[in-house]
Amino acid sequence: MTYPVGWQQSGKAVQPHNELPPEEEDWHRFRQLRQLGSHWERPGWTEGRRSYHWLLTFEHASGLQGLAARAQEPFGGLPEFDLVPLDALHLTIQRVAFTDELPLSRLPAVTAIVRQRCQDVAPFRLHVGWLAGSSGAIRFTALPVAHVLAVRAMVTMQTTTTNPRRDAPFCMPETFWPHISIAYSNTTQPAAPIVTHIEVLRHLPPAEVPVTNIALVELRREGRAYRWRVLERVELGR
Repeated sequence: MTYPVGWQQSGKAVQPHNELPPEEEDWHRFRQLRQLGSHWERPGWTEGRRSYHWLLTFEHASGLQGLAARAQEPFGGLPEFDLVPLDALHLTIQRVAFTDELPLSRLPAVTAIVRQRCQDVAPFRLHVGWLAGSSGAIRFTALPVAHVLAVRAMVTMQTTTTNPRRDAPFCMPETFWPHISIAYSNTTQPAAPIVTHIEVLRHLPPAEVPVTNIALVELRREGRAYRWRVLERVELGR
């Protein structure tokens, strides 16, 4: 794999299976699961708590939203899943810190460093599809992996110096694989029926989305959905 300018080891992803194409990676891992758990039982999240995150957001990506709506159809009537609102589709790059762990006054410095580093990462086109899942979600794969890793590397280098709790499992680089979730599991449930549902949807053609910036947001939970307030947008390649 050839990595774009700006990629460093700190942005590495889940170790892939060399014999599998990247669009099959998530599917391969998902089919090994015996059960799903609740996505909402995540470390550190308590009632009313908020978090600073770097995200790719897709509020105006009509092609991606249409693809997500089609893929959500079989799960809309299942109480075990919470569908992601179409205007809340996102790709998580990195959590910075919970808002009570990092003073708001430090964010301009964080953003300034990330903005400088992202000058070396060119805008790119993201291909989203190949429905699969994880232990807590149904999700699309986002390719090319290397381009997302380039962005993540720029952000992660700064986050490692500002996040006082690097023990959070969703911050660990070895757990990262670029994805966009369309539904979250809200309970423990067997994986096999979900695998069957997803398998018939994997033929859906992927959507293409331009990526020109990343967003630093204040992330919150509203019921069983994520919402956010954009604090800064950092342009790529500028």
